[in-house]
Amino acid sequence: MPELIAKTALAGRAPVVRGGTTLAEVDLGPITSVALFPGQEKAVNKALKPLGVSFPAPNSMAVKDGATIVWTGREQAFLIGVEAPDLGDAAAVTD
Repeated sequence: MPELIAKTALAGRAPVVRGGTTLAEVDLGPITSVALFPGQEKAVNKALKPLGVSFPAPNSMAVKDGATIVWTGREQAFLIGVEAPDLGDAAAVTD
């Protein structure tokens, strides 16, 4: 079986600039997918409250003190920049 080696997109090289556009790596910190279980939005919001954010409405996002939560689809969002709180049985969580 091949051995996989984790690498970043630019592998530590300087940003690439072409035609006035710059491609650079940015460390966003942890990214966690949160998918609500039916009827659990209140429970998830309670768990997110210490971060200062709540589950976003469609086509929106919330940012507070390094925590960002971005709506990604029906009953789904990405929590970015912070470790996800324990959501118990309220949501499926994937890092």
